[in-house]
Amino acid sequence: MTTMTRLLELVQLLLYVPMLALAGQGVLHLLTGSRRESNGFYRVLRVVAWPVTAPLRRLLPRAVADRLAAPLAFALLLVLSLIVFAERGYQLCVQMGLQDCRR
Repeated sequence: MTTMTRLLELVQLLLYVPMLALAGQGVLHLLTGSRRESNGFYRVLRVVAWPVTAPLRRLLPRAVADRLAAPLAFALLLVLSLIVFAERGYQLCVQMGLQDCRR
């Protein structure tokens, strides 16, 4: 494997961890409702997703920051992970020497 492929794998992993934490927060939000703040696992997931949601909260207006920061962070991470996934697939296609690898 080339250095670029390994780098893309690392970036993909760094995107998946907070994205899965945000997905877990969403599921717990649906299951526990307003009691989610007292759930220890929810707080752990919030800490894991904090590096992504905190900058978004600062960028969004205060009126919508708390409500939309997590869904927007999830959408952003999803788009970025799809881009990295596509690039990683292209890199693997080139490494294998396939003729159908086109940009």
